[in-house]
Amino acid sequence: MGWLGGSISFIFIWAFVMLVVLPRGQRTQAEQGEVERGTPPGAPAKFDLRMRLLYGTAIAAAFWAPIALAVTAGWVSLDDFDFLTPQSIIDGLK
Repeated sequence: MGWLGGSISFIFIWAFVMLVVLPRGQRTQAEQGEVERGTPPGAPAKFDLRMRLLYGTAIAAAFWAPIALAVTAGWVSLDDFDFLTPQSIIDGLK
């Protein structure tokens, strides 16, 4: 895996992790009982983006590192996934 493939795979994993991390444990202003004027009741009461980005990046790195190691060490290659080629999918549908 080159630097471009590694970067793309990390960004892909990071984006999916952030979809889980961002709303996790979030309390709304309505749940807190302190709705600020001009904001919807469903708005977050306290939102710390820096910590969520830090946690998300750490979790994504923990998922990405073994994958990158396996590909870089040669334990896994794209040839191992030949069942995902368009022709094999078409043959499987017949």
